[in-house]
Amino acid sequence: YVRRDGLLDPVQTVVYYLLKSGLPDHEVMPQVGLANLLECPAAAGSEGDLRLRGLVQHQVDFVICNKAMQPVAAIDLLEHEAPAALTAAPDFKTQCLSHTGIRYLRLSRTALPKRQEVRALVLGP
Repeated sequence: YVRRDGLLDPVQTVVYYLLKSGLPDHEVMPQVGLANLLECPAAAGSEGDLRLRGLVQHQVDFVICNKAMQPVAAIDLLEHEAPAALTAAPDFKTQCLSHTGIRYLRLSRTALPKRQEVRALVLGP
């Protein structure tokens, strides 16, 4: 095994520090699996297994929590070729998170928000 140079890539590192400085009263956690963020409602048999497998296969780039460690927002960074996905039909993550009250944002890696815009963007108006 070889140690990685860093936990986050350069763009993720910039976004991490943007979030930390723009939301000093919140906690920022990188690379969180949906199975750590959400619970599956009790479902019998294969339906429950299928739901859980769906959660295990997905993660978000960042989770923003309040000081009580309750998730309030989840953020994914999209590759430069994916801005059309910002307005695409709801995907699995959008559907899962919309039912929980956790705000879900997808940001383009090539068009990051300014530091003064972060709070309103992440927490809403």
